[in-house]
Amino acid sequence: MAAHQKELDNLLHYLKNLPPSVPAAAKIYSFSDYVPDDERVADYGSEQGDLNAYLEVTFGSRHQGHIQFKEKGPNLEAVVPLLKKYINGESKEEVLLLKWVEDLTKSAIALCEAENWNVKRISKPTQKRAAGEEEKEESRKKKQARVDTKTAQDAALKRTA
Repeated sequence: MAAHQKELDNLLHYLKNLPPSVPAAAKIYSFSDYVPDDERVADYGSEQGDLNAYLEVTFGSRHQGHIQFKEKGPNLEAVVPLLKKYINGESKEEVLLLKWVEDLTKSAIALCEAENWNVKRISKPTQKRAAGEEEKEESRKKKQARVDTKTAQDAALKRTA
């Protein structure tokens, strides 16, 4: 699963940054409510197959070009943890879900590019920068501890005076 985390993070990044032409709403997508249907799982042979069919009904066919996003927001973004949950190495059909990750990402990128919507790339801190940030945080904690000690000492002095 960890092998696909980067692709899932990238998809989530683009879904969170869709252009303003995509309305912010919560009417169409409801991925957080998805539950595999036992009958459909039996028909498709796996939970991944059922989810694939659910995605096809929700987004439409991918054979006609890019996916058209009808809304943006948390309900759409919930597709990422849903995909993550079912891309687990337990079924040969997870390849279908990886294809959804790829197609959704490509569609989001294509929409952003078509509308000249600049989405900043995901930046990961370098090792040196991360170490520097850790040092700053440690220094801040030590300073706060000194301030807290001094405040407690001042309060104790006031009580005994």
